[in-house]
Amino acid sequence: MAFGTPVNMDDQTQLRPVFDPRLYCYSIQLWVDGQPGGIHGLVEQFPHPDDVMDTLNAFLEENQIRHITSEEYSALCRSLIEAKDGPEWALIQAIEQDPEVAALFGFLEEDEDGCEREYDEDEGEIAE
Repeated sequence: MAFGTPVNMDDQTQLRPVFDPRLYCYSIQLWVDGQPGGIHGLVEQFPHPDDVMDTLNAFLEENQIRHITSEEYSALCRSLIEAKDGPEWALIQAIEQDPEVAALFGFLEEDEDGCEREYDEDEGEIAE
């Protein structure tokens, strides 16, 4: 089992992303007050991060936990890929560390004035 960075929902509730390389599937552990509160993906098998994320809020509802926020969603997606490791994780790290790499993939970045700009390989830089 490989674990990603836990995502704290509040002081008592934490989601811990897991990737099982033997079964090639993802799951998310729910921890409440430092104790295991359930595993989303224990019975189901989720071979893609999207699969486990698409049904996470229903699992949280069953455990009487609020839905995740958009920031928690983003952090959890990132952590699921971190748990798996491999080329996808290497790409995320490269994008986060180097704005030029982000530009190669069409991600937005801010210029020195705080304005977002986008790159298009056919037309050069497009400023907004």
